[in-house]
Amino acid sequence: MIDNIEQQNLLLDWYRRFRVNEKAHYKSATACRIFNYTLGIPLVIITTIVASDIFELFREHAEDQFPWKTGIMGMEAYLVSILSVAAPVLAALQTFLRFPERAEKHKIAGVKFGLLKKDIEKCLMFPASEDEAKKQIEKIKEHDAQAMLEAPSLGAISLFLTRYAIKENSTIKHFKANTENAE
Repeated sequence: MIDNIEQQNLLLDWYRRFRVNEKAHYKSATACRIFNYTLGIPLVIITTIVASDIFELFREHAEDQFPWKTGIMGMEAYLVSILSVAAPVLAALQTFLRFPERAEKHKIAGVKFGLLKKDIEKCLMFPASEDEAKKQIEKIKEHDAQAMLEAPSLGAISLFLTRYAIKENSTIKHFKANTENAE
């Protein structure tokens, strides 16, 4: 265990921050997967409806040409027209927003912050000399900087919900209880 109280407090602060980041990135990854399905499933349904109904409309109105050209347009033709516009819009949104790619990036960031937490746990639980503790802290600091550079930005909602869900004092109480029992 690290004897220097300042170093110990620094590590506990980092641990709390890494815990929040880890959980927030996992929540963001889940949200991205949900948004992908939210756009993808209606897209499949709409394109299926449009594809099947458009041929039926063509067959029914073959002698009248197309209903929208002659001005005689039934409710089904309006619906098919609206859905045929909605389908490419949803497809474009799904492509542009890249939810699967973003979900994977958030998942990787969550894993990196989880590994940083484990490094801190090792520092706090196992004895180390003053020099060794400083080296470990520097290593954690470098890995943190790299993880922050590579991590995608978090949405305000997922960050707020994560901070709300994690009790700020629970981390410090957990480590203080474990260190007192070890002595």
